[in-house]
Amino acid sequence: MSSYTEKQDKLSRKSAGEGYREINAEKPRFQEEFRGYFKEDLYELIRSNFPKPDAEDISRAAGQFAEFDRAELNILLHPGKFITKKGKRVQAAYLKAAPAIYKLTEPPESRKALISQKNWQYQISQQEQSQIYQNRTGKTKNQINQTKTEPEKIEQTDQDQIKQGKIGPEKIDRGEEKVQINPEFSKWLSIASKASELSFSCFEGFFNSSPVILEKKGPEGLPLLEKWTEIGISLAEKSNQFAIIYFNHTANAVVSDKFSADSAPTSFSGDVSSGSAGLEGFREFISLGEKFSGLNARLAEVYFEHLPGMLDLLSHEGLRLFYSITDSLLKFRWEIAADIFDEAKDVFSAIPPPRQKELLTALNKFAGCMETFPSCSDRAAAAPALFKNAPAAMANLDSRGFEAWVSIAEEITDISSDAAVTFLNRSPGALRYLKINELRQWAEKGITLLSFEKQAFESFYESSFKGLEKHLQSLNSEERNLLLDIGAEIALINPGCTGSYFENSPPALRLLSGSEFKTWADTGTGISKGSSSSGSDYFKNSVTSFRKIPASYHAEILETAEPLLEKDWLLAGKFFENLPSKIGDIRKWADIGTKIYDTDRNLSVDYFTYSALLLSELDIYELEEWALKGLEIFKNNASLGRPYFSLKSRSSNDFIDELTGGVALKNVANILRYYAMGLSGTSFNIRSKKELPGYTITGSVNPIISGRTIFLEPGIKKFQG
Repeated sequence: MSSYTEKQDKLSRKSAGEGYREINAEKPRFQEEFRGYFKEDLYELIRSNFPKPDAEDISRAAGQFAEFDRAELNILLHPGKFITKKGKRVQAAYLKAAPAIYKLTEPPESRKALISQKNWQYQISQQEQSQIYQNRTGKTKNQINQTKTEPEKIEQTDQDQIKQGKIGPEKIDRGEEKVQINPEFSKWLSIASKASELSFSCFEGFFNSSPVILEKKGPEGLPLLEKWTEIGISLAEKSNQFAIIYFNHTANAVVSDKFSADSAPTSFSGDVSSGSAGLEGFREFISLGEKFSGLNARLAEVYFEHLPGMLDLLSHEGLRLFYSITDSLLKFRWEIAADIFDEAKDVFSAIPPPRQKELLTALNKFAGCMETFPSCSDRAAAAPALFKNAPAAMANLDSRGFEAWVSIAEEITDISSDAAVTFLNRSPGALRYLKINELRQWAEKGITLLSFEKQAFESFYESSFKGLEKHLQSLNSEERNLLLDIGAEIALINPGCTGSYFENSPPALRLLSGSEFKTWADTGTGISKGSSSSGSDYFKNSVTSFRKIPASYHAEILETAEPLLEKDWLLAGKFFENLPSKIGDIRKWADIGTKIYDTDRNLSVDYFTYSALLLSELDIYELEEWALKGLEIFKNNASLGRPYFSLKSRSSNDFIDELTGGVALKNVANILRYYAMGLSGTSFNIRSKKELPGYTITGSVNPIISGRTIFLEPGIKKFQG
């Protein structure tokens, strides 16, 4: 006798010796009575009936099936060929779902059912024992020397009759012994047999979804599951792809108590017939899912994934309106509807229920127009932005203010949906510091001044909100209006410069006085007329320079730039791009550039670009001498001019070396004065020739003597013999 049978007999004798009644004894739990070897036996038992799933799936199932006694295991492990003949995925899904379904459908009193203790050792059929023995030993069925007992033959016959449908599994009657079986589980198997006619993916989805429906609906679960399955079967007749989505993604939705006749969205035109009454509202939502599936399968999945959350958040009226809106958006572009679904749970959970209707009414203005005005696609395109940002706007607005905010967005949308999206995305942040009336004035500046120029219109909204949002708290209403007025003008002149202007104008307003700021803005406007890049660079570079330069020089710098702007916007741009560190020589530096411009525009651009670096080694007069030398070279050979001023020619670098090889007069004036006194016995004053009226650089080493004053060149060059 095998160890398996010996332990069975030992248990039976022990039970009888302790006075257990064969008929009235309570059924021992499987895991309690077969310690030490039951898990291995149970694994083999499951494997013998379900050979296709992976070992991991079988092992996991063994842990769940250990809760059941022999009679229950017989039911669970013999569901019928419509399951056991299916593939690996279906069998694994059944093994995962069946234990949960059995417990969910089991009446409380069934755990107290009476069963013959003696008959327990025959609950595993001869065929199953043979398979287990063969799995363990490798021996075939014919090598097993075992005789069936009469009770086993009776039981095997009963099982065969159940499988053949000759008797129901609710009750097996063998005279003195009655085994009560879970009739609701049998009903579930009956429903499963209908789903088995569908694709493997649908059938697998049925098993995965069944526990969800039965657990949440309790006693109503099986009738609901049956209706739900019938709807899925009808859908499969039209589209297997959508049926797969249905069986795998709608269980959490169908259990909602929102699905009744009065919750059905009346605008839907889908046709979902199931042959069973009820679930009218659910069918309507499935109709919308079919529309999604026809456009994009993933979209339908997203829709059903989000549906349960929306059912919990919205009223019946809200649901009807929301899905009517979504249905309208499908006429425009399905991606828009998908965006709405992705945001729905977060949006509605952030809005107090009394105000949800306000949002839905507003959203309907953007989406509902598709019904009567198919050309209003711009509004539909802006609908997701309105939906996503409504909670933030509502946090700072009452109902009237929110209505005004939506109205502003509508006006902007009629001109440009891109500008409207910008407004909807960024204006809620501005509402933390602005009243709705000032926000309307802001928007109307663009509508009034720029509506005829779409690019300028869009740039104004994008740049103004992005550039000013960090400074709204520090700016007063008058300052905000000033910046917006100038920004609108710049947007009309060159939309490409508005971003840099709005980013840099708030700090410029703090760095400069009122008149200086006006000059700064006028200069930027002038440069922007010539080039987007130069205009943008001006607004950025000038503010960077003003932060480093003492405020006492700001006015002089701006005044110096004005004649440059009058000559050429490019000169003014290069001037601010390359301001030298020696601000005291700024006018002279600019004048030299102007003289060069009169000879050649390109040379002056190179001069402003490169000469500022030379002022760290040369004084302004040495720089002027270098520039005049370059002009002389240019006049003799024009091709050598630009390399000279861009510091790429040998002659330019040699001349710089020559200039830097000398010394500034101011650094040696005292030494020369004492030297002259030593030679002549007379005290002389040493002065620079630049103090003489009409002085120009000549490079002459000859001094000019006037009384006791000696005038020398500003720079004393090294002596060349």
